[in-house]
Amino acid sequence: MTEPLSINAPLLLAGLSSGLLNYLLHSSLLLGGAWLIERSARLRPRQASHREALWRLAFFGPVLTAGLATLLSWSPAPTAGPLASPTATSTAIERPALPEPSDAPTATATPPMREPAPMTGAERPTRQAPAAPRAWLQLPPEASAAVAALAAAWALLAGLGLLATGLAWWRLRVQARRLPRLDDDADLHGCLQTLARSAGLPTPPLRLGRAEWPSPLIAPGGAICLPAWALQLPPAQREAVLAHELAHLRRRDPAWRLAAQLLNQLAWLQPLNRLALRRLDALAEQACDAWATARPSDAAREQARRALAESLYRCAQELQQAAHPVRRLQLLSRMAASGRSPLLARIDALMNPAPNPHGDPTMNPKPEPYTALPARELWRKRVLVGGLTLCALALPLLGVGHSQPLDLSRLRDLGHSFEARFGVGSAMGTRIVKNSPSHNLDIRLSGQMRFNEDQTALESLSQGRLLIDERREGWHRRAEFLPGEAGQAPRLIYSLDGKEQTPDAEGQAWLRDRVALAGETIEGSEKRVRSLMAQGGVARVLADIQAPALEDHRRRSRAEALLKQGRHSDSTLQTLIQVSSGIDSDFERRQLLETLIEGQALSPALQAELLNSLNNLSSDFERRQVLESLAPRLSPDTATLQAWVQAAQGMDSDFEKRSAIVELIERQGSLPSLAAALQASLSLDSDFEHRIALEAVAQKLPRQVALDAQAEAALRAYSESARRIDSDFERRIALSALLDAGVHQKTALLGVLDAARSIDSDFERAELLSALAAHLPADAELVARYRQAARGLSEHERGKVEAALDPVMDRLAQAAPAAPATPAQAAPAASAAPAAAISRLKPPSPPRPPAAPSLP
Repeated sequence: MTEPLSINAPLLLAGLSSGLLNYLLHSSLLLGGAWLIERSARLRPRQASHREALWRLAFFGPVLTAGLATLLSWSPAPTAGPLASPTATSTAIERPALPEPSDAPTATATPPMREPAPMTGAERPTRQAPAAPRAWLQLPPEASAAVAALAAAWALLAGLGLLATGLAWWRLRVQARRLPRLDDDADLHGCLQTLARSAGLPTPPLRLGRAEWPSPLIAPGGAICLPAWALQLPPAQREAVLAHELAHLRRRDPAWRLAAQLLNQLAWLQPLNRLALRRLDALAEQACDAWATARPSDAAREQARRALAESLYRCAQELQQAAHPVRRLQLLSRMAASGRSPLLARIDALMNPAPNPHGDPTMNPKPEPYTALPARELWRKRVLVGGLTLCALALPLLGVGHSQPLDLSRLRDLGHSFEARFGVGSAMGTRIVKNSPSHNLDIRLSGQMRFNEDQTALESLSQGRLLIDERREGWHRRAEFLPGEAGQAPRLIYSLDGKEQTPDAEGQAWLRDRVALAGETIEGSEKRVRSLMAQGGVARVLADIQAPALEDHRRRSRAEALLKQGRHSDSTLQTLIQVSSGIDSDFERRQLLETLIEGQALSPALQAELLNSLNNLSSDFERRQVLESLAPRLSPDTATLQAWVQAAQGMDSDFEKRSAIVELIERQGSLPSLAAALQASLSLDSDFEHRIALEAVAQKLPRQVALDAQAEAALRAYSESARRIDSDFERRIALSALLDAGVHQKTALLGVLDAARSIDSDFERAELLSALAAHLPADAELVARYRQAARGLSEHERGKVEAALDPVMDRLAQAAPAAPATPAQAAPAASAAPAAAISRLKPPSPPRPPAAPSLP
């Protein structure tokens, strides 16, 4: 059966580190070569476009060549003999005997062993190592681990740099879209249209730059942003500025600059990239200056150069007067403003042009007729292009790799522990590595193997091996099991401190424990648990689970295997809950508790004990997972619910806490569970998470008119929890959710009105009261409380609230009872009662001004 292919951490780091080293090597050669060629008087290309192409090839080319070199070097490594035994150590430390496990059989504790006969190198079985990068320049094993750690750190920092660059680009794009357009200036816009037509481009948007942008720039999206001082320039200088920026758009410099910055962030370890970026920026500015000043006559060309030079000088003045440096978000789009852009050199080149300038003819809108190059110049150009092409083709053949598959166990300072499985089909291997400053364990398993009943001995092995290597302070043990001859028991090669010998009692105890670790990793713990149950029942298994110095995953695996044997008594389950509290790994502990919850029927007392055991579970995620597993089965018992509240409130993460609360509400929905959820919601610090939890509670609250004491208490608890929300918006949404869910009993409405009085925002309070008025019955007490909640509102918001209350007042007037009276008094009395009620509810009318005295 073919096994799924999984990620191999050592090979992944090996490939990553090899790719990084290949890039550093190739980029150093190409960038250094480009610098030497440009410095050489004989090899330097005379045209700026050729020099720019040279630097682009040297800057972007190493990404392709390094990738090809890494892929070409990725092939299976040659077979290797068995690992050499470490040299004997001279340390003389008395080693205490390892404790014999209580469950170890007294007879046949180890597989048949015999002293191995001396074997030559040819007789020892060979093993196929995993695939690893193989290159012509190989690193020694001592340096491989350090390079792998460097590669991991490089990848992390490169990812952060790419994220920062992306955020800066997005921020600049958003800011540019919010800038005012400059369409009102007809002369400026007409000049831009004329220049855009000559460049063969659509007219780009023209916007007024921000005050902190002292120079023109091209924002993401192609908009030209001009500072305020550029609008005050003479027409000739403004035309030169616009022509220069359009030249950047014509050359697609913003896209090239973005790609260069992303690559620079990705390859931040290469210092020569900064040199390449400076040269590319300078060449781009020279090419744009050449296009902006291209004119048919010498006089017009001289005027254009002077205008552009004067605008650059004004830009330099603005940069010097700026109170702070240009912000990093302009890094992608600034052209002339960059600190790397030699403004003074450009001004000098414009004012004092060379007698025979070699500009970029492709930037000239009206290029001169083509003239053939001299024979010597043509020969030099062909040699240069051919040499660069051969170098680029040969670079993938030059790679850097590791001399052997990367061994993560060399990274001891990481204190790392992992289990890796790799391979396809029958070529499956497993490796267990545990590292700490004082303990190193490395177990490698491959081939087909079978263990005895309690998994303390290896019975058969074919087409592979079992290697166990462990170091502790004072001793180093190594055991290697190899296939036996003609179906016999596996052969054992055991060494202590580098000396091969027959294992003594201490060594046999060590072998049983480590073989059991390998067996449980391969086969699971069910086989061992069944064997122990046959020997001594559940008590024997519990004693084995509680053995001291047992790894967390083995303890969890044995406990899960016991739970799968069927239903167990409360005392057994209580013991397993106590066992889970002693597991240090939150992940292993959570897995055991989930198996316990899903596979066994827990009494309310056991549920409470399990919940109380979560108080020392540090991971909020793992605790939330346990609470969600228990939610469908949670007992309504008061003590159990109180334990659940304490477990939920003990989480620091509001997200995890809210998720656990919502899961309980959706799975249960009973009034006791809703009361527990509301009590737990009081500990939520995030107003958003608090509101989400209350919205879930609102969907489960009772909607019938007749309520018992428990239901009324839940409604009051809801309004009290909503009152604890600090945000007026979130509080209003939480209270409105109660109304939208159809919970319109008088107790609920009174709670909403009481909570609404604490909303400071007039708008939010008026919105809530207006929505509540649609569900308000003709009840004088509710109307009075409604008016109390509306006190202090602004005149505008008070008018909205009064308008929403008018239909309620009409219904209240119609429902007012009529007092018994004579027919003559019936009509006045009938109208007096509602009028009196209304007069008590409406605010008193303002006093009328005194009447003017009448004239005689």
